[in-house]
Amino acid sequence: MPEKKSLRRAKIKNGYPPKICLSCGLPFEWRKKWLRNWNEIKYCSEKCRRK
Repeated sequence: MPEKKSLRRAKIKNGYPPKICLSCGLPFEWRKKWLRNWNEIKYCSEKCRRK
């Protein structure tokens, strides 16, 4: 019997859809500290940005 993958709906937090980190490939959500530059954010964390 094949495994069922759970389908998660993307949450829209404060009007911003989640993004996919370019380094690790995982989705991440909007944070208040990214309010002014959300369109420029590409990585989920400082660790991923340094890779």
